[in-house]
Amino acid sequence: MSDSDWIKRAFFSISPLWSDKTIDVSNLKNNMKSLFQNQKGSDMKTGRIKKRMDKGFGFIEANGDEYFFHTSQCITKFDSLAAGDKVKFNTEDSPKGPRAVDVEKI
Repeated sequence: MSDSDWIKRAFFSISPLWSDKTIDVSNLKNNMKSLFQNQKGSDMKTGRIKKRMDKGFGFIEANGDEYFFHTSQCITKFDSLAAGDKVKFNTEDSPKGPRAVDVEKI
């Protein structure tokens, strides 16, 4: 069974009322991510990439504060980010202080 078949089967098993509808699962991940962003996007911060390391992490500077970010928290492809790029992001607490999540180039 392909991934899209598995997703359709799981989706329709929890909602039998929609079983006659078809959905495009090819962009499901992106659609879910943008839905999630729109819900909490109003309080996003903006800043600039201060440093991007080839090991998959970097730092963002915003309003005099510095935020760590990891490649797994990037909406924009990590490889397309460079020092000086303007980005928007959310923050979350971590054991080492606040870090940037949902990092997106603007």
